[in-house]
Amino acid sequence: MKKLIITLLAFAACCVAASAQTVESIRKDYNDVQANIKLMNDPDYPPKNRYSVSVEQMLGGSGQHNENVTMYFDEDEEYTGNSIRSIHFVTVNYNFAAMKYHEEYLFTESGVLEFVYGKDYMDGTEYEYRFYCNSNGVIKVIVNTKEMGEDKFKQAYAGAMTEKYKYSYNLFKDRAERYKKLFAAIEDSTYK
Repeated sequence: MKKLIITLLAFAACCVAASAQTVESIRKDYNDVQANIKLMNDPDYPPKNRYSVSVEQMLGGSGQHNENVTMYFDEDEEYTGNSIRSIHFVTVNYNFAAMKYHEEYLFTESGVLEFVYGKDYMDGTEYEYRFYCNSNGVIKVIVNTKEMGEDKFKQAYAGAMTEKYKYSYNLFKDRAERYKKLFAAIEDSTYK
């Protein structure tokens, strides 16, 4: 009985910690990941924990399409001879015709989507989306826009999730799930 109570308390603490994430804590996680990626890209730092997938194809109506997906992972070698890998960060760069897109997805250690950055185009306007999330959903949305020909983005919205941005968020969330599946497929087919 005592063990059950301790387990339930630990679970409750994890749930509270996950839902207590703030924009500041997510930004810290993001900056930590960026510092780690910079270190991995240093030629003098040999360990690399990432999978990369490149797609090159001709698409009717928009021409040559190039897509590069890089999935960074954490590795826990808690078990001798076995390692447990978990997706941590994904960057995606692709084009359709002359439009260039960039997306980033940050995950917690348990695989919960924590942050989404994405660029999109609509009716001559370039959009920059930032979605800060926890296990309960989106805690903050920041949207910047730039008209074609302008150099700088302007903040169009910052606040809680609204109906206006749910569609975009759901598209990015679906893509994040597809990248998690891609990571799992690569993981299942590689040496561990």
